Amino acid sequence: MNLWTWNPDFTPDVYPLGMISVSYNEMEYPLESRLRDGVGIIATAAVAMLREKGEDMGEGG
Repeated sequence: MNLWTWNPDFTPDVYPLGMISVSYNEMEYPLESRLRDGVGIIATAAVAMLREKGEDMGEGG
């Protein structure tokens, strides 16, 4: 379900700046796995954005 529109059949062409959306088609996909994968997607996007901006991520990045 699209949390911005609450309509799974409609995906907007443009999302608000800074909004990241992760959706899953299978409800059988365990919540723990969905959360883990969602956090991984957001973390990967954040690291890519910081690298693109030339930010120093220190020892962890």
